[in-house]
Amino acid sequence: HTRSLCDWSSDVCSSDLATAAILAFQDRRPVRLRTASRRLDGLLVNRTRADGPVEDHLTVLAAEDLATNAPTFVVVNYQGHPTVQIQLGNDDVSRDWPGETTDWIEKKLPGAVGLFFMGSSGDLNVRPEFESVERCREPARTVAEAVFDLLAGARNLGSDLSVAADRREATLPTRRYDRAAVERELDRKSTRLNSSHTV
Repeated sequence: HTRSLCDWSSDVCSSDLATAAILAFQDRRPVRLRTASRRLDGLLVNRTRADGPVEDHLTVLAAEDLATNAPTFVVVNYQGHPTVQIQLGNDDVSRDWPGETTDWIEKKLPGAVGLFFMGSSGDLNVRPEFESVERCREPARTVAEAVFDLLAGARNLGSDLSVAADRREATLPTRRYDRAAVERELDRKSTRLNSSHTV
C-alpha cells in the first residue's frame, strides 16, 4: 500500500504521473493486443469470513509492437491485497508481491513494461502461509508463471476494437466489528503513527 506516499508528496506524484502520461503518449505506436484468462486458486483467502467468497480469476492483456513483434506491455489483473511485507514487519513503502510479479515479467520479457491491476480485492488477502521469510516470494512467482502460461496461448483481439463502460449498484454484506477488534486496529494504527514508519 503506497497511499501514504502520495498523501505525503502529492505534488511530486502528480507531476511525475503527468510527465509519464505525456511521454507515453509521445511514444505511442501500433500494437497487436492479445488476452487470456483462467482461475488461479490456492493463493487467496477471504480475510473477513472463513468460508467467504474468493475471486481467483487471473487475466492478462499483452501488447506487441506490430513492426517487431516485441512485447511492449503486459497488464496483469489479479486480486489480493499487497500485505505480505506488512505482515513480515516491513511497514515502510513497499511494492510487495504485485511489484515482484511485474519484476518477473520485465526480467523475462526485456523491453516490456509490467503493469499490475489489483482487481476486485475487497476482503481478499494472500493466504497466511505465504507470510513468512521462507515463502513470501511464492505468490509473485506463482502469478508470474501463470501469466507466462497464459501468454503462450493468448488470443488476438484483432483490430476492430471498441471501448465500453457499465455501472451497477450492489449491496454487499459487511464485516461487523466488535469492540476488541476496533481497539486492536486502533492500537496498531497508533503504533505506526507514533513510529518512524512511512505508512
